Amino acid sequence: MPTFTASDLRSLAEGVLGAVGTPADSARIVSDSLVEANLMGHDSHGVIRLLDYVAMVRRGQIIPAAQPVVTAHSGAVAHIDAARGWGQVAARLATETVIATARDYGVGAVVIDHCNHIGRLGEYAERITRAGMIGIALCNAESIVAPFGGRSAIFGTNPLALAAPRGADEAPLLVDFATAGIAEGKV
Repeated sequence: MPTFTASDLRSLAEGVLGAVGTPADSARIVSDSLVEANLMGHDSHGVIRLLDYVAMVRRGQIIPAAQPVVTAHSGAVAHIDAARGWGQVAARLATETVIATARDYGVGAVVIDHCNHIGRLGEYAERITRAGMIGIALCNAESIVAPFGGRSAIFGTNPLALAAPRGADEAPLLVDFATAGIAEGKV
């Protein structure tokens, strides 16, 4: 089994993403997310996703140059339109927006629509803890899970991540899981 450095994987991912029309700043965000997933031991959400992502671009599901926009912000609640671009870019904007909102109001909630796969959900909850806050991130997913005893897919994996800061020199408490028996990327 070949071994690659994180830097090599980032360069590879940025190159692939750039080749399908992704601006450099967006390619960096997506590649950082993918490589971080590998480094955290979640290979199902790592650079292996590039194959699916390129196919999604070719099908027109992902618009690689699209940029997410905060379309509404009222009090502690905001809405982001991901414009069918990279999910990680939209989720990063949502994370930054919810942190700023929570600083102003003590709590914040942000929703994203027209979004694609955002990668490892725990990444965003953990980022919120670095701002000294408790982070909760959740999302829906397409129907790929059959209920117990069933034969047809009617549920998504619908992941959930919760993170809370601990001591100054300690990693946050992080729980990140799919509500299905296994994450979609591992099937």
